[in-house]
Amino acid sequence: MWNKLNSLYGKVSAIFLLLLLIGAVQLRIFLQTSMEFAAEADQKLNHDLARDLAKHFEPFLADSLDEVGIGHSFHDLMVMNPRVELYLIDEAGGLLAYFADPIKIKRMVVDIAPVQTFLAADANAPRAIYGDDPRSPDKHKPSSATPVLIGGKQQGYL
Repeated sequence: MWNKLNSLYGKVSAIFLLLLLIGAVQLRIFLQTSMEFAAEADQKLNHDLARDLAKHFEPFLADSLDEVGIGHSFHDLMVMNPRVELYLIDEAGGLLAYFADPIKIKRMVVDIAPVQTFLAADANAPRAIYGDDPRSPDKHKPSSATPVLIGGKQQGYL
């Protein structure tokens, strides 16, 4: 076996295999970096979106949670931009309102720590903050959040 590696053919084959391995590693790093960059850019572009949308929902939250009104607003907003998923959660992370097929919702409670981290972070934070995806039991997505008042008291997040 060592005789084959010492031959010119063996050396060329080993170099080719090494270059192929290095190329695969570079491709993996490139793909991972690209996905992180896209998530960070998406979050920066949408940093203030939740805060701006919360103003749209104020009439439906003034006295109590008007689920029908919020549902219609969620539908209208998601028709305009289907990439945006909207969830109204309570202070413990429980889903209060959402516009999705209930069968698609796999988590009724999300971790509140990423929401609090997002709210405490600067808009120019160097990395995207990932929160739980209610449509998956184990996936996370870059997300934005803002506190909302329900019945005049801070009781949740959009």
